[in-house]
Amino acid sequence: MAKVNEDSLLPAKKIEKLNAQLKTLSKQDLQRLGILLQIGDIHLLTASFEQAASAYKEALTLANAQQQNNWAAQATQKLGFLNVQAGQIDEGISLLLQTADYFKSNSQTRYLIENYNQLGIAYAQISDYFKSPEYLYKALQLAEEAKNEYWLAETHRNLGIFYTQIGDFPKALEFLEKSLKVAEKINSPIFLGNICNNLGGVYLNLKDYLQAKKYFDKSIQIREQYQQYAALSGVYQNLSLVYAAQKDYVKAQDLLEKALEISQQQSQNWTTFSIKINLANVLLRQNKLKKAEEILQENLPAIQKNGLKALEKDVMYNLAEVYKSKEDYQKALTYYERYKVMEDSMYFAQKHKLLAETETRFALQSKEKEMAMLQSEKESLFNVNQVQKLAIVNNQLIIISLSLLFVVLVSVLIFVYYRIRLKNKLNQALEIKIAERTQKYEMLNEALQKTNQELDTFLYKASHDLRGPLASIDGLANIGLMETQDEKLRNCFQLQKGILQKTEELLFRVIEIGEIRNHKVRLENTDLRKYFNKLVRSHNRTEGYKFMDFRVSVPDELFLTTDFDMLDIVMDNLVRNAIQNSFLCHNDSTNSRGLIAIEVVEKPNRWEINVTDNGKGITEEVAPKVFDMFFRGTDGFQGFGLGLYKSNIAISKINGIIELVSFQHNQTCFRVTIPKQEALAKAA
Repeated sequence: MAKVNEDSLLPAKKIEKLNAQLKTLSKQDLQRLGILLQIGDIHLLTASFEQAASAYKEALTLANAQQQNNWAAQATQKLGFLNVQAGQIDEGISLLLQTADYFKSNSQTRYLIENYNQLGIAYAQISDYFKSPEYLYKALQLAEEAKNEYWLAETHRNLGIFYTQIGDFPKALEFLEKSLKVAEKINSPIFLGNICNNLGGVYLNLKDYLQAKKYFDKSIQIREQYQQYAALSGVYQNLSLVYAAQKDYVKAQDLLEKALEISQQQSQNWTTFSIKINLANVLLRQNKLKKAEEILQENLPAIQKNGLKALEKDVMYNLAEVYKSKEDYQKALTYYERYKVMEDSMYFAQKHKLLAETETRFALQSKEKEMAMLQSEKESLFNVNQVQKLAIVNNQLIIISLSLLFVVLVSVLIFVYYRIRLKNKLNQALEIKIAERTQKYEMLNEALQKTNQELDTFLYKASHDLRGPLASIDGLANIGLMETQDEKLRNCFQLQKGILQKTEELLFRVIEIGEIRNHKVRLENTDLRKYFNKLVRSHNRTEGYKFMDFRVSVPDELFLTTDFDMLDIVMDNLVRNAIQNSFLCHNDSTNSRGLIAIEVVEKPNRWEINVTDNGKGITEEVAPKVFDMFFRGTDGFQGFGLGLYKSNIAISKINGIIELVSFQHNQTCFRVTIPKQEALAKAA
């Protein structure tokens, strides 16, 4: 008969037992610390957040009073995760990062694994799909090294949740099924209930509603059996999505209202917001538009305040659908455009690249550690053999007399021979291992490069193929404008043409990026001063140009040999951005003029081109992201956020670099560096 795990006890019974132990201890007794943290953990697992917070705060107060740093760090970590679960993400991440540093510096591996898992969950909730897997894979690596079965299972579960969120359902199932096996093995009902809920979520996304309902029902059964009533809100919400998908909106609404009642009682902020959005969606499908609109508008400010980007995006989409159903097309378009902007900022193709890099880095680190272990084993084996052989030689020298010197010499020669032979064998084995791992690394790198190339090719071809259907839709809109005099319909057609125009512009930019990547470098020799003067004049139609003064500083009669098609892409974007940036501060309302300086500086082995403006400047928070795809620093900038991204690709074609070197208030400076080559020369 299997041994019953402590988790199989009812939560209420466990808390009652622990509270009884507390009553036997004084308020200053250090034994209270471990008991308080256990009580908090049980409340956290059952989603009773207020009770969990009370226990953790009492533990933290006692630990600080008694100067128990390790206990204080554990309590702080728990409060950090509690904040994440309750929807206070930024505060939770701050506490978790603080305790992660403490556990790492004090070699507290078990708590560091837990900390990294919690950080992975936190970053996933604010849609940071790069940091989230980075911390989860760190936790997985530590758990594998420590051979901690429970935390291996928990990390597998969290990775399953992460891959579900980004839509990689096969990988999500792979991790969750690994976690499920361990939960069944260690007989942990609470853990098993959580995994069943997660597996149901994957099958829901795969539209296998029968399997999804099976796992959700099992999770509900476990939670009710072990009195995890507070944790039922998340399962009720997920089960409602099954009924909604099958158009049983009455049942879906009933489940969501049950879930909402539980989550509001426990102050489950993130879960409460998610439930309300789903409830609004179900009301929308039942054409209860006024109530759906009220719920969405009421919760939007709090969602934005807590930085819950994924939930905010869902609110924007549902509001657009509400106003569309109410035939308020202007508002519908406004919210749809906000939804598209947020969707672009959470662009998955780039994040999948970053995720692939994280997974590859994790695999490489694992292989490197395996090689280090092999090297250590080799050195250990060599040292053991050396000590053994020397002991034999010493014994022989004591026993054997001078008359047997020749035998001793022969023995020494045999010893040396076998030692060299053993060393050669070990070296050969190590070289084979190294060769195998090198081949695997090369295969991983080649696969990653191939994936990146296929993604670029897909984007390029898809953009080309989409232009035809878009042109057809535009033509239909024109026919609609010619055939109808109904003002409302004509307004709709005009809005449709506006959206099509923006979409075509975006496709053109994507196609242009593909053409830059495939561009064959063509060198030409050009007078650089004339080139920059012509470049400045070409922007005379750019908004804000008339408020700008330009200063071009180029050495006389400087001729540069390079690919000017690529250089022109870079410089055109930098000058355009400088005009837009300076125009924010220098216009009719400020009665001042902007200054844009273009300066060419010669260095021993390179040319530097600096473009400086005296505009609004760039914040430290925004500066690291300016070269990211689809990133726009402020709402005042026009375009799709592809200019600097495209410039970065173009400059790499001529072996140059572009960097942001100054971004304080009232001054922004970009520097383009082009290496000198044999083809570069000064005209006499």
